[in-house]
Amino acid sequence: MYYKYLKLYIKNNNKMKVIQSQKIILPKYKPAKLHETAFTMSFENMFNIKKAYKEVIGLNNIDHISINIVNEKNEMSIISLNPSIAYSIIDDGSYIYNGSISPDFYRNKDFYTWEEAYDPNFKSLLKGKMQIATGIAEGCVLTKKTNNFYVLFSFASKSKNIEFKKHIYDNKQLFYKIGEHCLDLIKPIYNNYATDESELILTRPKLKLVVNNEV
Repeated sequence: MYYKYLKLYIKNNNKMKVIQSQKIILPKYKPAKLHETAFTMSFENMFNIKKAYKEVIGLNNIDHISINIVNEKNEMSIISLNPSIAYSIIDDGSYIYNGSISPDFYRNKDFYTWEEAYDPNFKSLLKGKMQIATGIAEGCVLTKKTNNFYVLFSFASKSKNIEFKKHIYDNKQLFYKIGEHCLDLIKPIYNNYATDESELILTRPKLKLVVNNEV
């Protein structure tokens, strides 16, 4: 199944540089299904995203945040403080080996690190693009399911003086609150790209005003 998928991907995507001209290596984890605006919304809304995330950057050793939203069609959108991280692995196709955005992880785990989710065959490549090139020492993901959506809160730190994984694990509820706060702020950005109501996330029901004139 994946072999067929990858052959079609190579045929239709000239930017699949990682596995072109070499033996196809099947992904260890199921690749993420990216929304057509998967990461372009991050580039197009950089000012408002930075404005939304700036309150928490620097707190609890957080240097990077990305909130990934998976809709009912299993399509993932990425709203990142540093969209170049996602772009670098989408551009060359190596994202299909990045288990940190794979449904095998976000559907089955509520917490994991970037590094443990990298496909072993491409671990050096992914770590080089996502961490070494950006100065990130460690990245972690907290996940939650909201109705028919999955939300991935991805936090990363450049600090090498702390055990970031342990810090988040020991303070999960705090980091969930941070993630939820940021999600509320970027929700209008995500919803602005929805093509139908099923793609809207966390929309509040319309309330009908009821006036009671009885004394």
